Amino acid sequence: MKISIIIATKNEENNISRLLRSLKEQTFRDFETIIVDNNSSDQTKKIASKFTSKIFTHGPERSTQRNYGLEKAIGKYILFLDADMELQKNVLGLCKNLMEKQAKIAGIVIDEVSKGKSFLSKIKALEKSIYGAETELEAARFFKKADLVKIGGYDKKLISGEDWDLSERIKKLGNLGRINAKIIHYEKDSFYEDLKKKYYFAKHIQNYARKHPKMFRKQAGFNRILLLFSKPRLIFKNPLEFSGLLFLKLAQYGVYLLAKSKQ
Repeated sequence: MKISIIIATKNEENNISRLLRSLKEQTFRDFETIIVDNNSSDQTKKIASKFTSKIFTHGPERSTQRNYGLEKAIGKYILFLDADMELQKNVLGLCKNLMEKQAKIAGIVIDEVSKGKSFLSKIKALEKSIYGAETELEAARFFKKADLVKIGGYDKKLISGEDWDLSERIKKLGNLGRINAKIIHYEKDSFYEDLKKKYYFAKHIQNYARKHPKMFRKQAGFNRILLLFSKPRLIFKNPLEFSGLLFLKLAQYGVYLLAKSKQ
């Protein structure tokens, strides 16, 4: 088996079939799909069972789920995905080919594009366009299994920032590469749900901040807001969406400060 795809889920009945269908449509076919579900109360596991038999129940957080999936994986390469994603048809093949052609690459970044009909989705799409070239804000998703085992997989103590942490540790074994194909990310439609999610992760981000203080100063807080102004062409082209994005990032910063004050 060349590739093991590991998907951590919890109550993803509205998303999981779209992702799994996109995996069936991949041009590269030598892969297995592993679902590690955190005790979903909806139909996530039932829907997933139509696509794969490798469904496990494990928790309590994504880092632990993904590490459990890594233990079950038999592929030479590992791809970590979220349920609210969809892959373009050549993602797996391009990742595998790049990893085999360039031995010094230890991880592969797959760019994401946001999709959705709501104004929030348009805001998130602009955000990804602006932040796209900022290497401090991106994390790899495709790795050699042997390398992940060598570094111990995800840090189970991290609930937030675990993707950044894994990429920082994997870079000690080699460089990060990038492919042209993209992941389509389906965004939430509710500002409230977005801020609620940010608050949850903000409550736990200090563990990552203490582990990577220099990187965290570049990745979060007010510095993250300043980066919004790094591409004035996109601002002038999308003034309404940029105003919404600025409001959202300020609100998220406020949520971060609130969560930090309660620690």
